[in-house]
Amino acid sequence: MNDTSEYTWALNCIKEKLKLYEVDIEIVSENSFTSTIYARSHGVEAYIDLANLNKEVGAFSFSLSQRKDSLSQWRGYCPRGGYAISFYDEGNYEYSQLSQMIKKHSLYIGKCLYTDDEYEVLVSEVIIHQDLATFLWYMNDTRWSEDELQRAETRGRGRYETLQGILERIVTYAPFIKHHAFKDEEEWRIVAFSNIQQYKHLTRFREGKGFIVPYLEITLIEKDAQGNLPPVQVGEIVVGPTPHMDLAVNACQLFRSELSGRVTPSDIPYRNW
Repeated sequence: MNDTSEYTWALNCIKEKLKLYEVDIEIVSENSFTSTIYARSHGVEAYIDLANLNKEVGAFSFSLSQRKDSLSQWRGYCPRGGYAISFYDEGNYEYSQLSQMIKKHSLYIGKCLYTDDEYEVLVSEVIIHQDLATFLWYMNDTRWSEDELQRAETRGRGRYETLQGILERIVTYAPFIKHHAFKDEEEWRIVAFSNIQQYKHLTRFREGKGFIVPYLEITLIEKDAQGNLPPVQVGEIVVGPTPHMDLAVNACQLFRSELSGRVTPSDIPYRNW
């Protein structure tokens, strides 16, 4: 991910929610890609060094929107005209090309979170994965007998391992947290978060603003046994605002013969010409 300010904001958002669980998160360095994140609770400390982590692991994301016809999206991403393409088949997602691609490449997909309530649910149910009382009891060794502590450590349920797991989940799920100002985008993300060597053969580079940007080139469809590519499964194509809507829709319908799905014009009365 190239927007370090967004990632750092997400980490700080999680940090505030973890205070309820008496877990103190310290982020050393303003640059999220060279930060060290410390977690402390009841005298136990764990950390993740993102500078080292990102040499081995990278986070790549692909953004989609739940809104098929959005004025802000047309303005932001298609100022000279464009198309909104739906890859989602509500009745058959499990067997869709998108779902198969996600499974094959060990990706995961999720809806971005924008509200305080959603942040709290993520922290309690996913990152902490325990209710407050149980977690506080577990992390406070003064409430444990010596035998209980020894049994827990033997089973790999030590308090250090607990904090380390929390840090790993923080790094993994932070890409799904966004500021509430972007709520209208209703963004979903497909995220690859794994050892870079796993994706080395898929890694490409493009010109960015000030630096080279790495990205993954992943095909949506695979060739069949005869070496042919099947049509791309598209649920719908929405033609964005344009001065010649009829011509644009007709041209897209001709092109659609290579794909599938219906073609519809945008309903938004927006002029960008």
